[in-house]
Amino acid sequence: MKTGKSSLKFLNEKESSRHHYIPELLIKGFTNSENKIYIYDKIKDRIEKNPRSPKSIFFETDRNTVNVTSNIDSSFIEEHLYSPIDSKIGPVIEYFKKTRLNDLQFELENIAKLELFIITLFWRIPYSDPLVESLMNQMNISDSTIRKIKRSMLAKYIIDELSKSDFHDKKDNVNIREFANNELILGDNPIVFSKNISKLEDLGNTDYVFAISSNRIYCKTKEQMSRLDAFFYNAAIIDQSVRYVCSSNINTLNLSMITYNELKRTGGLEYIRSLLFTK
Repeated sequence: MKTGKSSLKFLNEKESSRHHYIPELLIKGFTNSENKIYIYDKIKDRIEKNPRSPKSIFFETDRNTVNVTSNIDSSFIEEHLYSPIDSKIGPVIEYFKKTRLNDLQFELENIAKLELFIITLFWRIPYSDPLVESLMNQMNISDSTIRKIKRSMLAKYIIDELSKSDFHDKKDNVNIREFANNELILGDNPIVFSKNISKLEDLGNTDYVFAISSNRIYCKTKEQMSRLDAFFYNAAIIDQSVRYVCSSNINTLNLSMITYNELKRTGGLEYIRSLLFTK
C-alpha cells in the first residue's frame, strides 16, 4: 500500500530551477548553423556582440518553483504541467516547420494542440505578469505559492470556458506563411494578437500570428489575410516584448530595429496591428 508521502513524491522534489517561459524547442527554430542566437536587450537598448545558446535566454530562476512547506520547495508546475505540454507540441511545431507548404495538412488534433500551447504560453511569459497580478488581487490571493498554482490553472480555465461556447464551431482561417530564411525574430512575448488581450475570453476569440521558426509564421484569423509583412511583424514583436528579442541573423535583427525605430519615430507603432492584419 502506497503511503501519502510516496504518492505525493513529486511535491517533495525540486527537479529544476531554470524555468524557460519560452521553451527551448521554440527558440531552436531561430538559431543559426552553430545553434546560436543573436540577442537584443530591450532594457539596455543594445544588441549583444556575441551570439548565445538557446538555453541561456528566456528563462527565470525558480519562476515556477513553489514553497510546499517551510523547508521543501517543488518545481512540480514546471515538471508536471509545462514540460508535458511542451513535449506534446514539439512534434507539431516540427511538422509545421519542415513539411512542404503544399503538403501541409491542418488536422484538428494538431490545431487543438497548438491552441492549447498558445493559451498556456501566454500565461507563462513576463508580459502577462501584470494581468495575473491584477487577477490575483481581485481574488484576494496574497500567498505567492497559491498565486503561482492559480496562474498555472488559468489556461485550463479558459479552455474549459471556451468548450462551453460555440468556439469549436467557428471557421477560422488557419495557415502557414513562409518567408526568406532568417527573416523572422522571436521575442519574450512571441504571439501577436490583432488586439490587446484584456479579458480571459479574448485569448480564444482573437486573431493572432505566431512565428514558429525564422522563416515560417502560423496564422489564425477569422478572415483570410491578403498579405503579411515580416518586418512589420518583427517591429510588433520588439514593441510588445518585455526584455529580450533574438534572431539567427544579426542583419535581420539590425533591420528589424531600424523598422521598429522608424515606426516609433513617426507614430506608426500605434497602427502596427492594423498594418499587420491586412484583410
